[in-house]
Amino acid sequence: MIDGTIALPALVPVDLVLSERHLLQQFVPDGPGTVHFLRVFVSSEERFINCDRETDIAALRLASVEIRDRLEPSMGERPSEEVSAMVVLSKQSFG
Repeated sequence: MIDGTIALPALVPVDLVLSERHLLQQFVPDGPGTVHFLRVFVSSEERFINCDRETDIAALRLASVEIRDRLEPSMGERPSEEVSAMVVLSKQSFG
């Protein structure tokens, strides 16, 4: 019989974007069981949680900037802002 409840332990894959970490507690069920948060971004901390493993997005951004700054002198002249390094394919590309 379906009564609108989920038997625990259960794993429910849900993507979440939350402003504050304490809001995760809204998703923890009353009673026994463990909740594994799949793909949660906590914006106030700039942290990404994937299956209880956390990544500091701000630290990744800082490391990327440091790498770019170290490599930039060997890259030659930088293209203008109007030039994009991204390749964009459209229907006309294959015409």
